[in-house]
Amino acid sequence: MTDLSISKAARMAFAFTFIGLLVNAAVGCWTTDELARSAHWVEHTHQVIAALERAFSTLKDSETSVRAYLLTGQQEYLASLESAKATMTAQLNAIDHLLVDNPAQQQNEKRLAQLVDKRFESLAQTMQAAHAKTDGPRDYSAEIAKGTQVMNEVRGLVDAMTKEEERLLVDRSQTEERSQFLAVLSSLLGLLLGVAMVGTSVLFAMREVGARGQSAAALARLNEELEQRVALRTRELSTINDRLSREVVERRRAEHAAQEMAANLQRSNQELERFASVASHDLQEPLRKIQAFGDRLRSKLSGAIGEQGRDYLTRMLNSADRMRQLIDDLLAFSRVSTKGRSFVAVDLGSLVSEVLGDLETRVQDSGATVQVGDLPSIVADPMQIRQLLQNLVGNALKFRRPDVRPIVNVEGRILPAETTEDEPGWSRCELRVSDNGIGFEEHYLDRIFEVFQRLHGRSEYEGTGMGLAICRRIVERHGGAITARSSPGNGSTFIVTLPASQSFAEIS
Repeated sequence: MTDLSISKAARMAFAFTFIGLLVNAAVGCWTTDELARSAHWVEHTHQVIAALERAFSTLKDSETSVRAYLLTGQQEYLASLESAKATMTAQLNAIDHLLVDNPAQQQNEKRLAQLVDKRFESLAQTMQAAHAKTDGPRDYSAEIAKGTQVMNEVRGLVDAMTKEEERLLVDRSQTEERSQFLAVLSSLLGLLLGVAMVGTSVLFAMREVGARGQSAAALARLNEELEQRVALRTRELSTINDRLSREVVERRRAEHAAQEMAANLQRSNQELERFASVASHDLQEPLRKIQAFGDRLRSKLSGAIGEQGRDYLTRMLNSADRMRQLIDDLLAFSRVSTKGRSFVAVDLGSLVSEVLGDLETRVQDSGATVQVGDLPSIVADPMQIRQLLQNLVGNALKFRRPDVRPIVNVEGRILPAETTEDEPGWSRCELRVSDNGIGFEEHYLDRIFEVFQRLHGRSEYEGTGMGLAICRRIVERHGGAITARSSPGNGSTFIVTLPASQSFAEIS
C-alpha cells in the first residue's frame, strides 16, 4: 500500500471515529437527561404515595379524636379535630399539586376531597348531637354507621389511587433502569471510540511527520520560485500603481472642474431666473401706463383722432395686451422652479374636476365633450400639476378642427416599477390627454416645447407659445418626462410620466 493510500485511510478512520464520538456524545447527553427525568418521576411517584398515606392517616386520627371526645368529653379532642381538618386541607392541596401531570388521578383527588368533606361534615354532626341535652344516654350508632360507609369509600379510593401510582412506579423504575443501562453503555462506547481516535491520531501524526520531511525540500524550491514571482509581480504592481495614481489625480482634477462648472451653471441659472423675474416686473409698469393712456385716448379723444387714429390706437393696445401676456407667461415659466410648493399627496381626479370648472365657459362655447377616466393619486406640487392639466386641456379645446365638436379624453394609470442593478424601482404615473383636433407633424415635437415657439400664427390661434414650455418645466421639476403623439388632422395625445411618490429631495 502506498503512502498516499495509507494517509487517506488514516484520515478516513479518524473522520469516522470523530463522527462516532460526536454521535455517542449526543446519545450520552440524551441518556443522561432521560435518566434524570426517570429518577425525577420515580421520586415523584413515591411522594404521591406517601402523601396519600399521610392524608388517610390524618382522616383516621380525626375519627379517633371524635370517639375519644364522645367517651371522655374532654375539650382537647375538639382542638385536635380542628387541627386535623386544617392539616387535611393542606395535604389535599399538596396531592392536587403533585398530580398536575395526571388528569385521571386529579379527578380521583377531587372525588377524595369531596368524600373527606363529607366525612368531616359527618363528624361535625356527631359532635353537634353530643352537645345536645338529653335525659338518657345518647345512641350514636346511626352517625357511626354513616361515617363508616364514607370511610370505606375513602379507603377504597385511596387504595385505587395508590395502586395506580404503584403501577406508574413500576413503569418508571423500569424506564430508569433502561436509562442507567444506556448511560453505562454510552460511556463504555465513548471510551472505546476515544482510544480508537487516539490511535488513529498517532498513526496519522507519524505519517504526516514522514511526509513533511519529504516535502521540506520541495517547499524550499517552491519558496524560491515564489520569491522570484513576487519580485516580478511587485515591479508590475508598482508600475500599475504609478499609472493608477496619475489617473486618480487626473480624475480628481476632472471632478473638481465638473463641480466648478456645475456651481457656475447653478449660479448662472439663478441669475437668469432673477433677471427674468426682475425684468418682467420692470416691464409691467410701462405697459400699464401704455394701456392706461391708450384707454383714456379711446374714451376721451376717440372722435378727434379719426378712424385711422382709432385703428392705430386699437393696434397699439392689442400689442400692449400681447406684451402683457408674454410677460405673465415668462413670469409663470421662471416661477416653476423659484416659487414651487412642497410635494404632497394629490388626487388627480379632483384636480381635473377643478380645471374643468375653470374651463367651463370654453367647454360650453366650443360644444366640447371632455371624458375623464380613472385617475390615481400621486405626490406632487398641487398648484403646478393643476396648471399642467389646465394647459393641456386648454390646448385640446383651442386647437380644434372647424365644424368638428372637440372630444377630449383625460386618463391615467400607475405603471409597474422598473428595477435596475444600480437603483431600486419606483412606481410611475402615466397621464394621457388626447383630442380630435388639428394635430401636427411629429418632426416639430421638440419645437413645441420650446419657449415662444408656435406652429400657427396669432391670427389663427391665440396664445404666446409659452404653455407647453411651462408644462415641460413643471414635469422636469417633478422628475418626469413629457412627449406627444400626433399627425395632421388626426388629433394629438400628450403623454406625461411622473413619479408616483417622490424619492428624492425637492429640486428648487
